[in-house]
Amino acid sequence: MKDRQMDRFSKNYEWFDQLFAGLESLYDKIGNALIAAELTTGNTHRAVEYNRSRPVMPKYYARSWRGKTYVIQIYAVLNPTKLGIQNVFNNNRSPSFIVVMHSRADRLGWYGGYGDQIIRFEQHKQTRVSQRVSGTISDGDGKGTRFHAFQLPLSTFVDGQNIEKAIQTQIVDKLKKLPKL
Repeated sequence: MKDRQMDRFSKNYEWFDQLFAGLESLYDKIGNALIAAELTTGNTHRAVEYNRSRPVMPKYYARSWRGKTYVIQIYAVLNPTKLGIQNVFNNNRSPSFIVVMHSRADRLGWYGGYGDQIIRFEQHKQTRVSQRVSGTISDGDGKGTRFHAFQLPLSTFVDGQNIEKAIQTQIVDKLKKLPKL
């Protein structure tokens, strides 16, 4: 690589490293707010979607927290164009959070089986209610998983704004107002 290309590569790498560090910090703040609001027990799990055949930028980075009778999964969708045409969250082309609450408390880390299907609009019946989507995912075990989901632009949580207040009003308060699963 030439010096100019190497400098550009290094700066891009640093930018993405800062992006993921910022997301991790934001997830920690969200987790603390969910615990303070008694929405979760504090048990958490994280995942990054990846491609087994070659390195690629992830479409999303997700964290989940266990509640008493549900799981809350929050997906930082970094590349919305890769989500697919059937996506119920198609209207927002910028990076965003998709917040999913589903009724299978025993499935903390099951991103592909629940939130990923909701985001991609696969294997479930759904109803759009105002700014959220609710429905049931058809599970292989026949139980069916009830869910609610809503989307927020990542720009809701930018530096210079009151991030704790945004977390409270845009995530915690909305989760508390959702119908019981």
